[in-house]
Amino acid sequence: MISGYLGNRSMGSKDHSNGLEGPSSKRHEVSAGLQETQVFKHSGQRAVAQDSDTQASVKSLFSTLNALMPALERLLQNKTQRPEQTTVKKTLIDKFAINDSKQSLQSPVDSHQYPALSKKKKGERPTDVWAGVMYGTKNNEPALSAIKAAMMKYGQSPLGVFSSVVRSDSGYKVVMRDGFELHLTLKEIARAKVFSGFQHGPNPEDGGMYKDVAFMYAASAKRAQLEHVGGTPKSFMDGLNTLCSNQDPATSLKQLGLEGVMRLTTWPALLQSGGIGVVKIGGNTNFAFEGMVDGCTTKQRLPDNHRGVTYELI
Repeated sequence: MISGYLGNRSMGSKDHSNGLEGPSSKRHEVSAGLQETQVFKHSGQRAVAQDSDTQASVKSLFSTLNALMPALERLLQNKTQRPEQTTVKKTLIDKFAINDSKQSLQSPVDSHQYPALSKKKKGERPTDVWAGVMYGTKNNEPALSAIKAAMMKYGQSPLGVFSSVVRSDSGYKVVMRDGFELHLTLKEIARAKVFSGFQHGPNPEDGGMYKDVAFMYAASAKRAQLEHVGGTPKSFMDGLNTLCSNQDPATSLKQLGLEGVMRLTTWPALLQSGGIGVVKIGGNTNFAFEGMVDGCTTKQRLPDNHRGVTYELI
């Protein structure tokens, strides 16, 4: 019996020594398997979580880009259009900055309100400044030259040349650009038209220019009358005679109220700039524009080195 017991013990030991598993070994195996499964499970969860975070980041990035795209498109569009807008703006400035005489939006002058004026729009230049009105036989060419220069700078109508022209019961109240105020009667305007000796061309537009020239000529004579320095008051006729005394160019421009917008220059400088002004040629004063002068009755060109006294309207 004892030997049988010992034999069984010996066999049990042999089984363990040969690596045979008992119940305890199986429990260890199950536990290890569970741990391994849990490790894979946790690893898988971490991988899934990482994939989810990556997808969320990508979605957020695309959302941000989509939100920025309209702003980027507007920025690129503005950058592309800005030179074009600048060009358009410059074109408009160049179109209207020549002078005040291109105000095409003005309406024709109401002949009922201003019967002494032409229907020329305020700011619109004469149709033919050279031959529309021509010098006669009196020594009043400086006055006509100054009037023509003013017409080309500010438009043919006295409404553009003067700061204000208002109809009154007996005539017109005029405020010149330098602030000088005067009043013209209808009789004075009619007298100035006849006394000037000016002639106009055959076209209907020339007759309108003649009316506007006569109005400004009357205003110049009235100012010459009012500014007379002396003991006895002068008459309007005295003012008309003053304009026929072959005045210097500066005086003729000042009598139109243009002292603040004129400057002394040279003929070469006026020729180069293509400006508007008056120039002294021997004993005559001529209107000048774009290198040409109004030679009493015909347009002509002066030598580039002419040295006569020259004034430009600015």
